[in-house]
Amino acid sequence: MKQGKYEFADVRFGELWLKGSNRGNFIAQLISNMEAALQGESYSRIERLRDRLLVVFNAESDQRRIASKLSKVFGISLVFLGIKCKPSLQDMLKAVVSISEGKKDIRIEARRSFKLHGFSSVEMRDYIIGKAAGHGIAPERNSRNHVYVDALKDFAIVSDFRIKGSGGLPVGSSGSAVVLISGGIDSPLAAYLTMKRGLRPTYVHFHTFPDNRQAAESKMGSIFAKLSEYGLPAATYYVPSHIFQAYAASAPQRYELVLFKRFIYEFAMKTARREGAGAIATGESLGQVASQTLKNLSATQHGIDALFFRPLIGMDKQEITDMSSRVGLYRYSIMKYRDVCSIRVRNPATGASAPMINALYKKYGLADALEETASKSLRL
Repeated sequence: MKQGKYEFADVRFGELWLKGSNRGNFIAQLISNMEAALQGESYSRIERLRDRLLVVFNAESDQRRIASKLSKVFGISLVFLGIKCKPSLQDMLKAVVSISEGKKDIRIEARRSFKLHGFSSVEMRDYIIGKAAGHGIAPERNSRNHVYVDALKDFAIVSDFRIKGSGGLPVGSSGSAVVLISGGIDSPLAAYLTMKRGLRPTYVHFHTFPDNRQAAESKMGSIFAKLSEYGLPAATYYVPSHIFQAYAASAPQRYELVLFKRFIYEFAMKTARREGAGAIATGESLGQVASQTLKNLSATQHGIDALFFRPLIGMDKQEITDMSSRVGLYRYSIMKYRDVCSIRVRNPATGASAPMINALYKKYGLADALEETASKSLRL
């Protein structure tokens, strides 16, 4: 297929139509995110119409690559690649023949978006089907070659390429959140789902490396790069875990995971205040591991003055794995990595109480450990 076949990408947004008087703000955020996603790409401009956006190409545009990048931008439901013509039956037929490029069979999908044209959607479709044979085209309902015709007020759009978007809300339109993220499968997917609801992430990653730069150069860089395809580049805190381990070395081992989770939450709350974030997001799934029982989650969150989001809370491991694969994160998540969340202890506590965790946190001076850890973290 010729690189210069199309004139523009026709970008549709679904859920944004429900936003009433705030719709303009959501669309402005979407445009900003599209521009960020298309940095380095060659195109002419982005035009805003009533019910869609057009990314107008130039001679240097890599049209398919632009469509692929746009399909990952949250807030976009569909991306078409198409051409313009006059909104008359004759001109739409000519455009269909032109874009079909000699295909012997096509499936016509016609829509009259502007209701004051002198024909209906059905009449559009019937006219094109009736005349197509004269141009060597046999319209077939079951053809894999779809051609989409949409008659707007001042012009019509004809397309033979459509790609599904990621849906959701534009990143940044719902505020921001600190996202606790490990090198495993769950939390990167939680970050993805958090962005899908319009939250701009600030990542916090606790690591086992002796140096923060080593953590940044590990597979975590690949995970964050993949996540940025769906949102925007985000601030990332690389946080050493060895300080906690030194302070808590004498703590009862069966409470180590729960105590560490509390420590992580405290760091996240501190980071949220610094970054102006309105929530903390985690990859926890209820009951999946010992630290994620109802009692342990309650005990570790006690006293943390922040709104928590747990997008995976009702999902089982297979559902999480399947979705991680679909969005392209799984391949990075399964790369070999020594994660702090991979700590294993015998008979871990599954029913810790808030008073017990509070007492242990105070006894082992973890508030001081938190300040020391914060001073030795790296923000990129």
